[in-house]
Amino acid sequence: MRDKVTRDTDPVFSILLKSRNRITNVGLRVVITSFLIDDGRFKKGKVDNISENEVKIFIDGTEGDVRDMLEKLRTRLDKASEDSSLLIPKPIEICEPQIVGANPHAMELPNLTDFAQSLMLEQTGKGVCVMTTGFGSLGKKFDEGFVSLGKKFDEGFVSLGKKFDDGFNSLGKKFDNMADILKEYLEKQR
Repeated sequence: MRDKVTRDTDPVFSILLKSRNRITNVGLRVVITSFLIDDGRFKKGKVDNISENEVKIFIDGTEGDVRDMLEKLRTRLDKASEDSSLLIPKPIEICEPQIVGANPHAMELPNLTDFAQSLMLEQTGKGVCVMTTGFGSLGKKFDEGFVSLGKKFDEGFVSLGKKFDDGFNSLGKKFDNMADILKEYLEKQR
């Protein structure tokens, strides 16, 4: 159940994050939501994709807490962009926080933990989709790879067999000619 912001002292802030690079579908909302929950000062909020290059944080809190959180978020995003297990690009510009509204026309925000659970379900669904479509094409690639490998083995063994045949034929001719070669050698030695 979503709760409305009811305290006059905590307005809702929106903070736009933007980049020249695509910042949607890279796990940025998960990183930010996790950061906000770990910070502990914010109980309500959400992170929305606005466009491929823009994400917006909505959070209720004091201006001082929001500004302090943004400084720490900058550091966290810099670290996240250096983490090879994440796809978060650099640089991400964090714009000045804007007051969205205070009572009596407050924006309705979910509890951060509820939003996080919803976001995790969404991300899990995306992962399942990627895995099912990805493994389907991976199976096809394995099949094609083994067929190709089988052909290379067949061609390799045929080629190897021909080399053995040629080698033994050449050796056989040398043995056949050995008597003549020995006879010549012995005549030269006399």
